[in-house]
Amino acid sequence: MFPERRLIQDHLREWLDQPNLQRIRIRSHSCLTNTTPCLLVTPDPASGPAKRGQRLRDRLTKKNHTLLQYGEIKGTIVLLHGRNGRKEDLLAVAERFCAVGFRCLLPDLPAHGESARATASFVLSAFDQSFASSVLQEMEHAYHFKKDPSYLWGMSMGGAFTSAAPKHSSDRWSTAVIVCSFDSLPTII
Repeated sequence: MFPERRLIQDHLREWLDQPNLQRIRIRSHSCLTNTTPCLLVTPDPASGPAKRGQRLRDRLTKKNHTLLQYGEIKGTIVLLHGRNGRKEDLLAVAERFCAVGFRCLLPDLPAHGESARATASFVLSAFDQSFASSVLQEMEHAYHFKKDPSYLWGMSMGGAFTSAAPKHSSDRWSTAVIVCSFDSLPTII
């Protein structure tokens, strides 16, 4: 598959240019032999949560959930965008997860965004099947964060990657959330 690549939208550039407005930190990294641009999004412990993050924290507290102090991290979530999407599309999702104690990894899927890979196989290739695990492992090594619990969140085509990842490395993932997806391309066709 050769999906049309969408350019980054202006409102997402604002997130990248001024992450402090969302009270997060964003670091760019090139993974998988420089083929996969990835963003590492973490809470900024010096600032406290932004308005949306504070609203989420308040709601969870009212439901008797115990939250870590803002900026403390209890795990890593790999967020996988949909078809014709790009990593930056999930910055608002990452901001909310950061507000409740997660670091987030947002890679460009193969043949999407700024990925150097020219094609996507809809998770039929070994590369696609190990994609999420490989990105997570490389980012853990590059940024020296401990192997906290790891989670997957994918939507649309990212959901197909999310569905495949535990089959490839089941011991790596604590939970997977799939939003509006499929797990088998032949049934879709």
